[in-house]
Amino acid sequence: MAEILLGNIISKLETSEDILKQVRKKLSTKPKNYWFYKKFRSKKWDGTYYFMNKSGSFPTGLLHLVKDALREIGVKYDIIDKRNIPDIKPKDYSLNGITLRDYQKRTIEKCLLYKRGVIELATNAGKTEIACGVIKALQLPTLFIVNSKDLLYQTADRIKKRTGIDTGIIGDGIWDEKEVNVATIQTLQYHLTHDKTKTKKLLNKTRLLIIDEAHHTKANTWNRVMRQIPAWYRIGMSGTPFRKEELDDWRLMAVTGRCIAKISNKKLIDLGFSAKPIIHIVRYNTPSYITARYQEAYDKAIVNNEHRNNVIVAICNDLKGLTLVIVDKVAHGLLLNTLIPESVFISGRDKSDTRKEILQAMRNREVDIVIATPIFDEGIDVPSIDNVILACGGVSRIKLLQRIGRGLRKKEGKENILHVYDFLDDCNRFTYQHSRKRIKTYKAEKFKIKIERKYLKIC
Repeated sequence: MAEILLGNIISKLETSEDILKQVRKKLSTKPKNYWFYKKFRSKKWDGTYYFMNKSGSFPTGLLHLVKDALREIGVKYDIIDKRNIPDIKPKDYSLNGITLRDYQKRTIEKCLLYKRGVIELATNAGKTEIACGVIKALQLPTLFIVNSKDLLYQTADRIKKRTGIDTGIIGDGIWDEKEVNVATIQTLQYHLTHDKTKTKKLLNKTRLLIIDEAHHTKANTWNRVMRQIPAWYRIGMSGTPFRKEELDDWRLMAVTGRCIAKISNKKLIDLGFSAKPIIHIVRYNTPSYITARYQEAYDKAIVNNEHRNNVIVAICNDLKGLTLVIVDKVAHGLLLNTLIPESVFISGRDKSDTRKEILQAMRNREVDIVIATPIFDEGIDVPSIDNVILACGGVSRIKLLQRIGRGLRKKEGKENILHVYDFLDDCNRFTYQHSRKRIKTYKAEKFKIKIERKYLKIC
């Protein structure tokens, strides 16, 4: 027999020592490549990460794993709920200016029913509107955590517009606290060190926690902040929350709970809410770059590859409509901006006002080609884009889907298609492997793929 004492952040399993050891073992995992860790190599650690300590304490978000473990070993249990539960009946969650889609309503209702968990929402699913619906339904002290200054203002404006609730801003040098607040993770981290009393007061009064781009909670800095927020309602939002690596996935679920709703790219495309992407895999001629170091390979084969950059210029010249060229390095963006004089380049080095001006120029169709660093990767409200050129290469599935997602907004008054141009970078073993993995992601998402050979003569 066992008892689970349930808390908002930390819960505890009380049982015999033998059962505790068995459950603790089932709540353990080894990080990827743990044998490279200094502590492991010095024999100070066996490579195992435990999510339950020896006294039985564990993150409440992993309650389902504890229950699964107890059932697996045949142990009955009772749950004693010691959480501070808000006495509230959810209110109407209709929003100003829009009619919620059916799947958005279902997702809001799941958030209200389950109280905590991850919602996996492909780009263009309207995650901020879903969050607004939850905020309006509950009308509790709320903390909405974002990862950038751009998202800070965009999200606060959207909440106020959709719910009519005056929204506080905590970030970018501002601490304007209200009942519903949007905060950057960086500001919370800083003030927990430099002004702990004020920050803890904010965190302790929070009853609804919403985490944007929740996959970041795998990082220690994010995780430490989330573990200090005793909110009863805890919702993590991400287009790609789970990475098929147990440690990262469990760290996310530890502060939110398991996945409670999922809206895929395919579903949004089938429903007509997202454009249908056509992936053009561009073949091109280029010398081989043999190097044992990835950074050197990336510099030669991607950033400063004259043949590849000339092909990018040719593609831009061929395309019609608004084209977004995505780069990883500022140096690459500046180089392409020089090669494509009619383009505009935007990076994280630009001031917020400059970025807003460029976004507005995109909305007004005053610019045809925008070259951007990863500042557009997460959540920025980008106007309807016709073409995306992935000049950046890379291997991350999360970043890849986010970048394609920038152009998936439904096209009004024209064919509902997004053209995505990627490259078969077979000039180096690293870049070739990355190209193959990106193609694997496209196939997994059931995107249409076309091989483009028309640029093979360009050098």
